[in-house]
Amino acid sequence: MSRRAVAIAGEFKPQGVANLMWALATLGVEPDAELATAMSRRAVASAGEFKPQDVANLMWALATLGVEPGAELATAMSRRAVASAGEFKPQ
Repeated sequence: MSRRAVAIAGEFKPQGVANLMWALATLGVEPDAELATAMSRRAVASAGEFKPQDVANLMWALATLGVEPGAELATAMSRRAVASAGEFKPQ
């Protein structure tokens, strides 16, 4: 699965990136470096399209897995969170 996800990473929509990482974190499966990098790059490239739930799920997954998001991804998701702050809903 990891190789396939890396191969088609450019096709992932924001929800797909967040859901993949969320599922891995929920299962306690740490992604290999190649997959983590591919999803990070895709998230940065499509950050402007992330919905609040996607931002929250992706960042939760990385934190749960103990995966450092890196400055570029952290900045992109922080900016998106600020831009869409009014859309966030409490759970």
